[in-house]
Amino acid sequence: MEEKKVEHLAFGRSHVMALERGGQVHCWGDGKFGCLGLSDNKRRATPVQLSYFEGQKVIDVSCGDQFTVFIVEVPEEFNFGDDQLIKKEPITTVYQVKKKPKTPVVDPNL
Repeated sequence: MEEKKVEHLAFGRSHVMALERGGQVHCWGDGKFGCLGLSDNKRRATPVQLSYFEGQKVIDVSCGDQFTVFIVEVPEEFNFGDDQLIKKEPITTVYQVKKKPKTPVVDPNL
């Protein structure tokens, strides 16, 4: 079995997300309302890799009672689960994470 380097664990009421150093996500627990992001409502007893973000790096993950929110290295927000719970609390700040430029930015005024 391949060893995984878990950077962060997020816990909902009955589900868990594990974020690896490389940005991959594994999930398990109760999939009620689709909060695992696996396109169904099934319970998972063992970790399953979430392929939804394939090709993208997940930077952070947070779980609520029956939903999960991800921050990915693109200017988008992804939500899984009961969006009625998410809408009850207003979002006052949205952060966008952008990739660092490949070439250094030089200020001509220096």
